[in-house]
Amino acid sequence: MRIWAARIEPNPRFTSSPNQFVVKIGIINLLIPSAIPREHYMKPFAIIMFCVLLASCAMRPQPYVEPTEGPVATINFINKSKRTAVPRIYENHETCSGAYFADFQSIDAEIEVKVKAESPLSISYGLMDFEVASSTSYTCDIYLTFTPEQAASYIAVLRQKANQCSLAFFTVVNGQAETVDVQKREGIPPSKRLGSSYCRPL
Repeated sequence: MRIWAARIEPNPRFTSSPNQFVVKIGIINLLIPSAIPREHYMKPFAIIMFCVLLASCAMRPQPYVEPTEGPVATINFINKSKRTAVPRIYENHETCSGAYFADFQSIDAEIEVKVKAESPLSISYGLMDFEVASSTSYTCDIYLTFTPEQAASYIAVLRQKANQCSLAFFTVVNGQAETVDVQKREGIPPSKRLGSSYCRPL
């Protein structure tokens, strides 16, 4: 059984100075000086908002749909962390693009997901939570690429300790945990994603 760890990244709420105010569009914050008249920025603001909405619709992860034909394997995602967990399946294993979320898991939740077997697959499992009191979001994702074997069952266990999340990934054969041949991928931080890729290319 192999275990990987990643740092939990806090993302504090964006704040402004007394001479500025913030216009928030999705994940984008526009810092506008208070001295600029409203009519001077409303038209550019409307154009930017339209573009962001189009991009967010195209890039937002969609619910995962299990395969209905061909060879399949199963992955059991188990959340043992102290926050909400999100397992994702990626359509493109090389760049972790085409993201589909399998679930938004509460603490101690489990979900079994069928995936295509006998072809390379990229997945991620990590935290995605928000604290209202501090207006801070927390993220921590671990990305793996492997080739599922037909009819095999895999287990992914997400845990949290201090400022790290860790992922144990293994299969069970005859009641014994067996190591899986996987490649850990380098994730792209949300602030640096220019497209739909969640990890660096192979």
